Formats: sequence, structure tokens, C-alpha cells
Amino acid sequence: MRLEDELFRRLRPNIQRLIEYGFIEQNGIFQYQTKLEDTGMYARITVETNTVSGSVLDEFTDEEYVAVHTVGKKGNFATKVRTAYLSCLEDIAKNCFEKRMYSSDQANIMHEWMINQLHDTADHPFTKSQNSKRTVDNDFTAYKPNGCDKMYALMFTIGKRKLDKTCDDEYVDAVNIKVEPSKVEDLLRLHGFYPAYHMNKKHWVTAILDDTIKDETLKELLLKARDLVGNRLLHNHYWVIPANPAVYDIDAGFMQSDLMYWKQKLNYQINDYVFIYYGMPFGELRYLCKVVERDIVFHDDLDKESDNEMFICLQKIHFFEDHQLTKKFISNFGLTNIRSARSMPQELINQIYKMYPTIMI
Repeated sequence: MRLEDELFRRLRPNIQRLIEYGFIEQNGIFQYQTKLEDTGMYARITVETNTVSGSVLDEFTDEEYVAVHTVGKKGNFATKVRTAYLSCLEDIAKNCFEKRMYSSDQANIMHEWMINQLHDTADHPFTKSQNSKRTVDNDFTAYKPNGCDKMYALMFTIGKRKLDKTCDDEYVDAVNIKVEPSKVEDLLRLHGFYPAYHMNKKHWVTAILDDTIKDETLKELLLKARDLVGNRLLHNHYWVIPANPAVYDIDAGFMQSDLMYWKQKLNYQINDYVFIYYGMPFGELRYLCKVVERDIVFHDDLDKESDNEMFICLQKIHFFEDHQLTKKFISNFGLTNIRSARSMPQELINQIYKMYPTIMI
């Protein structure tokens, strides 16, 4: 990403301020030229619509000094020119531009619609490393229905080549939208939709926000996504069941298949969610599963029912490989003495949503 793209990608020019600053307008294009002190160079900045470009040129030869845009270019003089040019750009950004949430108009329209019309909440669920510290990553914004801890959309900026290797590596705003699994294939046939970026591709799609997709289409999908998480919050139940490592190696079982059968001791329903607590010496919530079948009866070799027991079929959704949901940790949210299957405390469910915003619960 060029210097100008990085600095101005979420800023909008104020025409009056550009003119007051010294930009000259010609056919809707604004240009500004200034010396870069003690470098023998001058900068030429161009603003066209919402795009900012610039170049650094030699005062005497008018030849462009391309090193200012060369990634990794080192040397005292190159650093000096680059620093002076950046200072010039930052001053223009401060005095002539206004902040906005996203680079593209369509992304800002969707953001304002979700916040101001739907009255939903937005937050930044991820962190990034900066100066050896973990800080909030403002490049990713999650949208959730008011009063719900589950997101239905995740908006971000991305190099388009990461979505489609045949595209140029221009940066675009995009949104991951939660959809019904049966709709994914149909959406991916349409222009502007891609397999979900860094999320479950069975339940999410990525849509670019560059007006390839109509606003009405996006709003319709976002409303359906919102209903999906809202309905799930109201209707699905959450259980926790204990597993004894001394009796059954559940890790080995899930390595062979994502499906596992479990005795149906409670009133489990299709699409309920089941957390599996792996007992000591591990003592942690290790898997999240979904009930995909119930009232299963197995038969012996003579086609007789075995002990009249019924089973449920669990499908693995997530493995908590970071081992954060320890016995001590979950006890802080009301889950203790896990000796038999039981309901999950709502306080703990809400906490897990916050810790793992992309898992399908």
C-alpha cells in the first residue's frame, strides 16, 4: 500500500479547506505543490474525488525521486526525504480532510444504516501487536444486534488479491455476512461475493463494498444475518456434558470423525449446542458441538435394540485449542461441579461469545 493510500484511506476531502490551504482546482482535480525543506526536493499532491496521489521531484531536474515510494529503501537521504514528505502529507490530512469510518461510500452507508437505523452495536473484537504490545485492531469492526453478544457482520479493509488471486492488489472495504449454509453456493455465483475471509466458509460469505453489489441486496442479506443470530439466541439451548479421559479418548475420536454419538440422557433438541468438558487431569471445556440428530437407537447383530438406550449425534464445531476455558476460569461464571450433563450458565455463554466471536454459536 502506498503512503498516500495508507494515510488517506479513511479520510474525505473538504473542498473549501483544500482551496484555503492552497490547492488549485482544474476540471475537478485539485493540485498542490510545496518544497521539502533541506532536501532539494518538492512535493506535488493531487486530490481527485476521494483519491490522493503524490510524487516527490528534484527541484533542478524535475525528475521524480521514486525512492520515497520504494518499500524498504534505506539510507540517510532517503529517510530524510521520506520523513519530510510524510510530514507534508500529514499536515494536509489534518487541515484539509475529515475522518470517516471506512474508505468507500458504500461501506459508510452500511455502517450508518446498521448503527442509526437498526440501532445495533459495533465493536472491535480483535487485537494486534504494536510496539511489542497488544492493542485493539480498529481495522475489523463487528456488528451485533442490541443486547446480543453474537455478531452477524464483520467489516474490514483487505487487499482484493487475498479474495481473488486474479485481481490487482488494490485495497477494498469488505464485509463478512452470516448466511444459511444452503445459500452460500448461490451467493458465490454472483459478482462481488467470495468465500468468507478467515471465517467459517459454510456459514459466512465475504462481500466487497465497492458498489458491485446493490445497497438493497446487502441490506436484505444483513437483515437475514441479524435474524439468524437473534433467533438462535432465543431458541437454541446450550448444554455442557462431562467426558472422562480415563474412559474414552475424545481427542482420538474427533480425529477420526467430526461426528460422535452420545447417550441421550436429557431433552436435547436438534440444533442445540453442547460444550464437552474434558475431566481431570485436563479440567477444561475442550469442544463445542451441535446436536444434528436425536432419538437414535442402535441394534445388535440380531437386529435387536441394545439395552433400549437412545443416543444423540454431535457434530464438532470448534476445538478450544488455546485451553483458556479451564475449570478455574469457568467457575467464575457459574459453572462448577460438572459431574453430569446440565444447562450452560448464560453468563458463561456471553463470555465465550466475547472471547471467540467467530465460532458458530
